[in-house]
Amino acid sequence: MRKDADIAGGAEPTVRLLPLDTENRLENLSSMKIAVPVFENRISPRFDFAPGFGLYDVEDERITSSREISCEGWSDVERVARLKGFAVDVLICGGLPGYLQNILMNSGIKVIPWIAGNVSDALSLFLRGQLISGMVICPGRGKRSRCKR
Repeated sequence: MRKDADIAGGAEPTVRLLPLDTENRLENLSSMKIAVPVFENRISPRFDFAPGFGLYDVEDERITSSREISCEGWSDVERVARLKGFAVDVLICGGLPGYLQNILMNSGIKVIPWIAGNVSDALSLFLRGQLISGMVICPGRGKRSRCKR
């Protein structure tokens, strides 16, 4: 199940249920580009304040290349425009304002928000079709759990 939250104005998150297959997998994982806002080796808690993005090329359900891009000083709109310019298909991120999520989705970028944890763990879960919006990836405990809101 997917939780989409619009945090603008302090509104309570709204819940929208989608079929599991649209949440976890894209139809074609044979070739895509994934972006993750990063802070050190973790997913940045906020898309709009992340100091950089990891860009990951996927071929045949495996990451074939990666690079990190600094985005310090970029505005919200510039972040979206740059992701579009990099031909990003999927954004895995922590929190982001609802209006940015809408702009990203209307730009053809699939957004998986409210993810917390290590970047490589999140990418592995995504490629296996197991990454769910709101997931907290808990290293060391052998568990993966959902955020409780």
